[in-house]
Amino acid sequence: MTMKPTILFVARQAGTQWHDKGQVIGRQDAELSMTGLSRAEKLAKLLSDRKIDVVYASRLGRAVDTAKAIAKYHKQRVIPEPQLDERGLGVLEGKKRKEIAKELKRLRAQDEEISEGESGWEFNKRVISFLENCLRTNEGKTVLIVTHEGPIEVIKNYFKRLDTSKGDDEEASLAGLSEFVVNDLEPLKVEIKALDNVDHLS
Repeated sequence: MTMKPTILFVARQAGTQWHDKGQVIGRQDAELSMTGLSRAEKLAKLLSDRKIDVVYASRLGRAVDTAKAIAKYHKQRVIPEPQLDERGLGVLEGKKRKEIAKELKRLRAQDEEISEGESGWEFNKRVISFLENCLRTNEGKTVLIVTHEGPIEVIKNYFKRLDTSKGDDEEASLAGLSEFVVNDLEPLKVEIKALDNVDHLS
């Protein structure tokens, strides 16, 4: 039986001082910077005229604060979800991205592990588990997910294998927004409406 379409907005959290300094955050917590707060509000205004039924966010403060900026326009509470937390990058957290670019690229492989961190396989498994459960329990609704660069990459790859009309895209931008329409679950049918839209930030 065909289901009612489920609209899924996936947003990356706005920026922090760690981002301003080019540092890797991973599971570390950080508040939004002044620039981040401005970006979060621009994202919120973009979505203010869209009906949003459910708001999920990573438990990390930068994602929760970004989600709250959006949720206030829809009178929704933010549901903190541990499966949406960023991948734990262990000993790499706090280091400059430019200095560890090769290590970060290597860690995109699912079987790679990092000292005191989370394996790619474990990370992918938990994000996909959340996504599949989210789709099952929110049929016909419009759902907002606010999370981080790593989980967004997993979600986009999950959907892009089904909708090949979209080519390769850049890494998720701070306060960037993607939109997916899920038309059926068995078999899964999805349409990618937007990937990493940042027009609202200019």
